[in-house]
Amino acid sequence: MTSSHKPSGSTTGDTAVEVAASTAHSIWVDVTWTYHGGALDERNMYQLVRTDEGWKIAVLTPLEYG
Repeated sequence: MTSSHKPSGSTTGDTAVEVAASTAHSIWVDVTWTYHGGALDERNMYQLVRTDEGWKIAVLTPLEYG
């Protein structure tokens, strides 16, 4: 999955999303932002947990980009 993302200081950017693992109550998602125009690229692993209100971010872990 890819989408557009525009951080401050950047003209354009792309997002790549990959589900690393999932269970009935948790999803781990590797998200990479590649920016164009000056901002630093970044990569994070999100752990989402199912709640009564829907999926919520439980843990956000910065990963090495590259």
